[in-house]
Amino acid sequence: MNAYQKLKKQFSDISLVEDISSILSWDQATIMPKSSAQQRGAQMGLLNRIQHQMLTHPDIKYWMEEALNDDTLSSEDKVNIFEMKRHWIHTTSVPEQLSEKLTMATTVGQIKWEEALHNNSFDDFSPYLENILEVSIEAAHYKGEKLECSSYDACLDSFEAGITVREVDKIFNDLELFIPDFLQKVIKKQENNPLPPKNLSFDIEKQKKLGTQIIKAIGFDFSKGRVDTSTHPFCGGTPYDIRITSRFDSKNFISGLMAMVHEAGHALYDFGLPEKWQGQPAGQARGMSIHESQSLLIEMQMARSEAFLKFLHPQLLSTFGLSEAEWSFNHLKNLYYQVTPGFIRVDADEVTYPLHVILRYNIEKKLFDRTLKVRDIPHFWNEYMAKTLNIEPSNDKEGALQDIHWSCGAFGYFPCYTLGALTAAQLYEAFKQEHRNAEQNISCGEFSSLVGWLRKNVHQKASLLSRDELLTKATGQPLCASFFKKHLQTRYLT
Repeated sequence: MNAYQKLKKQFSDISLVEDISSILSWDQATIMPKSSAQQRGAQMGLLNRIQHQMLTHPDIKYWMEEALNDDTLSSEDKVNIFEMKRHWIHTTSVPEQLSEKLTMATTVGQIKWEEALHNNSFDDFSPYLENILEVSIEAAHYKGEKLECSSYDACLDSFEAGITVREVDKIFNDLELFIPDFLQKVIKKQENNPLPPKNLSFDIEKQKKLGTQIIKAIGFDFSKGRVDTSTHPFCGGTPYDIRITSRFDSKNFISGLMAMVHEAGHALYDFGLPEKWQGQPAGQARGMSIHESQSLLIEMQMARSEAFLKFLHPQLLSTFGLSEAEWSFNHLKNLYYQVTPGFIRVDADEVTYPLHVILRYNIEKKLFDRTLKVRDIPHFWNEYMAKTLNIEPSNDKEGALQDIHWSCGAFGYFPCYTLGALTAAQLYEAFKQEHRNAEQNISCGEFSSLVGWLRKNVHQKASLLSRDELLTKATGQPLCASFFKKHLQTRYLT
């Protein structure tokens, strides 16, 4: 085998270890007994160590240098080597013992987060988060030295190649200026909108059945995937074994249904990655903002469109035995489009959602530059909510305990949600421009043209293109917030 063939074999084996870790993580969050956390931590730590050892193989650096000088390789092969190098830097820059220490800390931390959430006590989780944060900062410091950037920029780069605080600050500052005034206009416009009856109960099993029908119609392949219930909705697994979860509220069917649709959007991306590059870095998703754009495009752009609600409305009536008089199409649309500042990020409307993300982003930056202590997070959190949304959480469940991300050590992930929302708006507009009958098809439950367009323009591109290259090819220009603003103004003020 030549150098490139050796690299491909090594990274294919590494991918298999990552696949096992992903399935075990899903198992831990859904069916694993809580008392098994310590043992699972040891198992995950061993897998992490094996992966680290494979990525730090003494010949990898030599193979990469030789392969990059091989003029017979295609441009796509060169991209694959570049992505290999990026993965290699992120892994080899962190000492093996520290990497295993972080895995142990987050494995236990996730269990302690669930317990703290159940007990509604951030103080219960605080010492475990402090441990996760300290190890994460140390690991990010090593990465930052290799990448020649700050520790927090290194965290951002882990999820979105090349992104920096400077770029995120520019976008988020713009949104912070735009949203508050826009929000007040929307609230005023919606003051007298008729809504369906409150205080109804929606059977959980019926919610699950309806959600299953919907995501199957959209394109979720149950022959290669499954759906379960967890404390926090998520998607994991491999392109041939996708696991998604949701959570359900008997008083709010939208929450569980849209969580299923959101995670199905992630799954569609993973299902659609190119088989040719399976197991190779170039065949993986192009960063988390693109991954989030796929879930948010399906959930926010498509599944909250007026066209989709026309498809959903009769199914809701029949599933839950609702009255047409009290649950007319306009009632349903008003309910879906209702903009009300709330405490929970995953339940937030798309107008206020960016502020939830910006809050978490600001906290992470302050934690990393040591201007905010873990124990002070709830106070900072509540103050920001009061200032931007004019509401203040009454307990930790409504506030700083609601997300699983920090218990997983996923610092730098949150910005991808809002960058993904902007990307989704830009992509969906391009799709509609190309398919003038898109909304009519969606209202009839025909989603193949949308999924097919995404397959061609996003899924099959994997990491063979940069984020800006992908967007430029699909939409004609790099990421631009104007599409998101236009979308909000069209949906909520016209």
